[in-house]
Amino acid sequence: MSDDCKTWTKGPTGAGYPAMKHKGRTVYVKRVLWEALHGPIPAGMTVRSRCGNRLCVLPQHLYLDRPGRLNAPMANGRFAPGGGGAPGADDGSDAVGS
Repeated sequence: MSDDCKTWTKGPTGAGYPAMKHKGRTVYVKRVLWEALHGPIPAGMTVRSRCGNRLCVLPQHLYLDRPGRLNAPMANGRFAPGGGGAPGADDGSDAVGS
């Protein structure tokens, strides 16, 4: 799936996630994209990339998940299929400084 990614080239956060200025705040690009396409993100949810590429901002790769899946089953550094959500999730997408 990563061959189809749209890689963010502007400016990542120190942790390597796509970020930009939006309405005077630094925000994660994946969050802004999700809200523009699907509306508000429910409380307690985060936006992740199915492909596992932190810099991927392809809307088809984005999905909502709950934080705290860092201990979920992994396979080759990615979330394993059937591990309680979409495979290949990364862990950063909440607004910076919120």
